[in-house]
This record gives sequence, structure tokens and C-alpha cells, in this order.
Amino acid sequence: MPHAQNPNRPIRFGAPIGLALLVSMVFNAPISAGAQFSSGAQFSSGTQATTPESDPTSQPATFSSLPPSEPWPDDLIRDAQLPPAPSDLQELLTSGKVEFVFYDESQFRRKFQGETRFEMNYDSKSEFRWRQIRTRDGSRELVVRPQFRMVQVTATHTVLLPKRLITDSFYDHPLVRHELDHIRISTDARFAKTFTSWVSTEIRELHIPLNADSPSFNSLAEQEIRLKMSAHFRELVDLVRVRYAELDEQTKHGALPLPQDFFKSAESDGPASPL
Repeated sequence: MPHAQNPNRPIRFGAPIGLALLVSMVFNAPISAGAQFSSGAQFSSGTQATTPESDPTSQPATFSSLPPSEPWPDDLIRDAQLPPAPSDLQELLTSGKVEFVFYDESQFRRKFQGETRFEMNYDSKSEFRWRQIRTRDGSRELVVRPQFRMVQVTATHTVLLPKRLITDSFYDHPLVRHELDHIRISTDARFAKTFTSWVSTEIRELHIPLNADSPSFNSLAEQEIRLKMSAHFRELVDLVRVRYAELDEQTKHGALPLPQDFFKSAESDGPASPL
């Protein structure tokens, strides 16, 4: 075991001591305390939607978990018979893992008629090498160099809408289209690419102070990698949250048409990209 080594014997940095494989390291961000965000929307035949109250500040310890704009009714309609989705929406609905739920406006009044809640998760696989070194001041450090084999970001969405929209023209309704625009944001593949880039470049080498109470080197390395990934994941969710807010601001929560250039930067990996 690494802790059985003589702590007084200096260890050359160039010689690897341990090799560990970290598999299926998963951090799930549940709705209650994870990477969750809600966006309210209202549409009423040319009437501008009411602007919601400003978002609460992010809570770093809970991955930017934000409360919904309004409570949801308990008796949601989940088994509505909707028409087949148009071909241009099928991929979006599948990749976004979208569920539509409905409520009765005569029984439950809301300021915002529609609302999208999303939950983001990441899954990663990596292997890492660690080396124990002694610093100039005589203290010990564990130097960890991860190599990520797989980083995957997924999102699920639940869209709340009034049940009067359950018609053959469901997917043509402006409110439905507005909520789908929110989903286009959080399913943008560039967010996953950004997270992968952050993880690969910013977690290239970790320095962890050691003391007599330090756990096993493998456990310590896994814990530090997880903490660093979680911090970057919070940043990623904040970027999605900003884009959600921009969409609502520019369309007044679905009351105004979507600007033609809103998703233009999302179609390019050039400098114009908001990420």
C-alpha cells in the first residue's frame, strides 16, 4: 500500500508509483438539488407576456439549483394523445428526452402559461496516474494526471402547458414552439464539447496536499477529480441558464417572434459562439 512507504524518503517525480482506472464516474444532478432550471413563458395573441421576477443567485453547493417560476399543479395530465411530431422536431424531442405535461387552466391559474424544466447530467470515464512527491518545504503532495476516455452530457426536459393546446395543430402553436426553442438551447451539442474541453485542459494535472489522515491515494485522486469536474459542470449549467434567460428576454417569454439570428451563432464553432 502507498501509505506503508517511508515518508522520509524523497520520491522522484519522474517515476510513476500507481496506476488506477476510474470507470463510470457519474455525477447526477437531480432536480431537487442538481443542475436544474425553469423558464416560464406566456402567449396570448399579441399580448406581451409579463416579465418574471429576477432569478435568484446561483448556489454553488447545489449546482445552480433554481426554483421554478411558479408552482406546478399536483394533478398533471401525463398521458395526453398528441399528434405525431413533424420530422424536423423528432430528433430534438428524442435527444432532449422531452415529456409534455398539461394542466387545466380552469382549475389552476398561472402567470406563465408554459414552462420548461430541464435537468442536466454528466457521465465520464477516465484513467489516472498518481505520483507522491515531497515539496521544497518538506510537505508531501499527491500529483494526479487524469486522462479522460469518455465525457458525456445529457439533458432531460419536462414541458408544462395548458391542456387546451392538445389539438391536431399542437406543434404549430407559438407557445409550444417557444418551449421547444428552450430545449434547442440545452441540447446544443456545443455545450457538451465545451465541458469536454474544460475537463481535458483544466484537469490535466492536480496537486493534492497529503497528511497523516489522508485516505488511500486512489480514493483521494477520485475525489479530487470529481470535485473539479463538478465545479466545471456548475459553470456549464450557468451558461445554459444565461441562454435560457436571453431567449425569454428577446421574445418576452414567447409573446414576440424569435429573432432570426438567435441561433445563428449556435450553428458555428467560430468566434461568434457565445460559449
